[in-house]
Amino acid sequence: MSRTAFCLLILLSHSAMAATDKPADLFQLIDQRLKFMKDVACYKARHHLPVEDVAREDQVLRHGLQQASRAGFAGDEFRLFLQVQMSAAKAVQYRMRAELEFLPAQRCLSPELSVTRQKISALDDRILRHYAALQHAGGHISPDDFQRFEQILDTRYLKHGEKYALFIALMHARLEPQAAP
Repeated sequence: MSRTAFCLLILLSHSAMAATDKPADLFQLIDQRLKFMKDVACYKARHHLPVEDVAREDQVLRHGLQQASRAGFAGDEFRLFLQVQMSAAKAVQYRMRAELEFLPAQRCLSPELSVTRQKISALDDRILRHYAALQHAGGHISPDDFQRFEQILDTRYLKHGEKYALFIALMHARLEPQAAP
């Protein structure tokens, strides 16, 4: 094999590996977002706030849909993803809250909720940008990616079915045809 062909082969295999890492990178961002639910649950427990906050959920949903529309995502599919993502976040918070009932208060320290929410919002933007870039590059998420998704979402507070619902909603969130390359 010529040196040029060998270099080309290495370059192509490296770019193929980079392309396959993109879904995993997206999954990592979603996992990071879920990890912030510990801080949210701790703050709400310490301040005797309910997990459910319908007004906040509506605000997050409206903002997420505006951002998704600007990025070129189809509204209904992305709405479903946002709703399932919020449901998963609440499931994590509820399970953590139940656990926190048996822990001393000093084990549950968290920053101000506004600080945590800013970090979550920044992650939401990164998730959106990353997924749009993945799709613009011709990448996609397929059913074959679920095992990797489930491995990366390592929180013990989400059940298999909840992870699967989140994965399916993510898989169906697509760019509008005119926004695709």
